[in-house]
Amino acid sequence: MISNEPPQEAVGALPVSATIVELYATLYRRASGLAVRLGLPTVISIFFLFLAGGQLHPLFAYVLWYLFLALPMTLLGVSWLRLLLLGDNKTPFAVFSDFDERHRRFFKYSLLLSLITLPLVFLQYALETGSGANGAEGQNTDFADDTAAGENPFADLIYWMAYLPLFYIQLRLSFVLPAIAVDETYGFADAWRHTQSQGGRLFLIAAIAVLGPWLVWYYSPAWSDEPLWQLVVFCFYHFSIFLHQGAFLALLAIAFRSCTGWVPAPDRRIIERFE
Repeated sequence: MISNEPPQEAVGALPVSATIVELYATLYRRASGLAVRLGLPTVISIFFLFLAGGQLHPLFAYVLWYLFLALPMTLLGVSWLRLLLLGDNKTPFAVFSDFDERHRRFFKYSLLLSLITLPLVFLQYALETGSGANGAEGQNTDFADDTAAGENPFADLIYWMAYLPLFYIQLRLSFVLPAIAVDETYGFADAWRHTQSQGGRLFLIAAIAVLGPWLVWYYSPAWSDEPLWQLVVFCFYHFSIFLHQGAFLALLAIAFRSCTGWVPAPDRRIIERFE
């Protein structure tokens, strides 16, 4: 796909093992590019949650924060996807002066995608308050860490049983994000059509390569209950959100390119040299 006319269906099967290998190879090669793009979204996320948490009921604060994440996700996603798909290494710190139509479209679709899993916020709160659990970091302003790992496995089971089908839908529709980042005319209908025959493979790859490592870290035992250490964990948790999102977006970039046959448009500057 090199124009504004996407193919009607996936142009090829998405290989599971090869895609996982390519994903990790990409993250390794582009580690410095990803790292420099994680700082600003992390700081914005922490600042907003502290601000909302100090003013609002915990549930309302978390809902607002969850929806607000579409903004730092946009700052990360546009820059990161353009680096992966176009080799565009423009500094991510220029985004505030360059929040153009591309960013606005990305933000709109990111916000719409977050609405798919928004019901899980209320489910999580109900499970936590029903079990009397506090957040994993012991702060009533942030239950983004779910229940403490292993304290209520039944509640965790309910949560993940509800999460996985919503994640499957969100994953398939998220094909729209790399398309927007590279200025293709593309919508949810195109994303759903291109993943129609590849949804199972895409879900399996995401579960193994992206969601799996996150769960290993998330359910690892806490090292200390000291307040200073908990603050470190709190900050690292926010950093890990965007690290996880960076891996997720890298998978989308690879899968989008493979399933749609997308290649960058020819560089007019090079063509003009031979005209």
